[in-house]
Amino acid sequence: MTKADTSARQARARFIIETISKEHGYLGDEVYARMDAKTRRQIQEALFKKNEMVGASIVALVKNMGDDQFIFELLKNANDSSFSRAKAIGVDPYVSFDIYKDRIIIECNEDGFKEADIRSICNIGQSSKAGGARGMGFKSVFRVAYKVHIQSGPYSFTFTHREEDLGMGMISPEWEETAHELPPPLTRTTLYLHETDSEDAQRRRISHHFRNVDFAILWSLKSLERVEIRFHNEDGNEASSLLRPMNQHGRVHAVDLERICTRDGDTTFTLPRFLWSVECDSNSEDEHPEQETPSTDHFSFNPSTPSDSTTTDTTISNIRRRRSTMKEYRALLSQVALQASRSRVFQRPNIDEDDEDDEDDGDSEDDEDLVASKIFNEMDLFHPDMTKTEREKRVEAAGHLYVFKLLHCSYSCFNHRHWTSTLRKYVTIHPAYNYMGSWTGIETSDFEFKDTSGELTAALVDQGHLQKKWLKRRPKYHIKVKTTSGPWDEPFYLESDAEYQKMRKLSTEQSVYIIFRVFNLYTGQIDCKMYVNPALLAEEGSLEFTVNRWMVRPRP
Repeated sequence: MTKADTSARQARARFIIETISKEHGYLGDEVYARMDAKTRRQIQEALFKKNEMVGASIVALVKNMGDDQFIFELLKNANDSSFSRAKAIGVDPYVSFDIYKDRIIIECNEDGFKEADIRSICNIGQSSKAGGARGMGFKSVFRVAYKVHIQSGPYSFTFTHREEDLGMGMISPEWEETAHELPPPLTRTTLYLHETDSEDAQRRRISHHFRNVDFAILWSLKSLERVEIRFHNEDGNEASSLLRPMNQHGRVHAVDLERICTRDGDTTFTLPRFLWSVECDSNSEDEHPEQETPSTDHFSFNPSTPSDSTTTDTTISNIRRRRSTMKEYRALLSQVALQASRSRVFQRPNIDEDDEDDEDDGDSEDDEDLVASKIFNEMDLFHPDMTKTEREKRVEAAGHLYVFKLLHCSYSCFNHRHWTSTLRKYVTIHPAYNYMGSWTGIETSDFEFKDTSGELTAALVDQGHLQKKWLKRRPKYHIKVKTTSGPWDEPFYLESDAEYQKMRKLSTEQSVYIIFRVFNLYTGQIDCKMYVNPALLAEEGSLEFTVNRWMVRPRP
């Protein structure tokens, strides 16, 4: 390609970027210069109000995303890309992450961005690829970064959004000059991390997220042959690496390398005792992979195999038991979700009762996991070493999933961002829900939902839970879940007297507090009862609060 051709391509690319910015209301200084002062001020005020309204919704959605969700979104976007150029020259499709103190550089040998791809990430609610949460997936990068630079073919542009900004910067690209185009096929995305007073803590959090990428996510990456994650020290030198390549047998192998540079410049690698090895079969149900002795022929490098690669029968038995309990717990989650989707607690307009999948929210269960009437045994669900507290959290998390699925199937605007409990991390071991990530915000209740459409409120009025005056309101719902494997009338407990006071405080003219009592968890007849405004129900006798209001006994 001649220099003139390259210049023409870049000019066309710049025109597209600037056109998109103008469509979003961006006016350059040359436009304002042709206006008188009064006209310029009126237009600026109008644009400010528009940006404030549109940007606020984007900011709110990004705030509800998990801190680690950007990793999943970037992996999904890479996996959904086309790699025809790479395959044509015999190169495996890959994505790499280089984590520095102040930035993360992502490179992928995809075919390259097209105008449709750029417009997709500049819009809300649509996407040119299968990945992403309703067009918002890419915006999750702003949980960790204030600026994003994308370079792909002739395109070079940035998005910028700081905490005090309105939010339009996340969808309004700006052209950024570069010295040269990247050699195809290659797309490079640079995330400039938030400048905080606790940069070390931020780096540790990000490193933790990358080192603990859910294997279930890797199972779904059918297009990528290699995922590389490299961590760099203060001087920018590579300190450690995490590679997850796939071999010809469809297995994912992960190895954690420590790269140690000696004074003489020699580089050595140290391997952990075992590699994690995971079958990448779509029918596989293993959550925790088996351990294998490292083999030097899996990777492009040739590190020394540790001399001590033996393990005891007890350790192997323990690993197998943990795998078995995780598999059983995932089966429980599948049954919980299936039965919630078939519940008749709410009228569900335009929802096919046999359709358990929701394409927009990434919800799809493995058909082999859907056991509609299985009776579960606690001994099979939880490892003997698991504490009572951990068991109780997993039981509650399964109940949370029931309520989430129930509301999600009933109301189109209800999604995982309304799940505001730290317990949701426990359901991410299920491949259908690993996109959710962990909730890292303030935990006021298990679910928080502003009923802007009035659908939920209307249903509660129809069922007699709320008076008709609520039909004119658009309340915010605060939902608490109490789960049991027994019958509905078993007593349940509040966390403290403070929870009781919070329950009363959140029952106002503009907000409604609901307790969902999920029961018969281990059976094929899972169900729930709703207690709307429980403080009022206590006065009416439907709920009996005892022992300083910590224990609650449901009444018929």
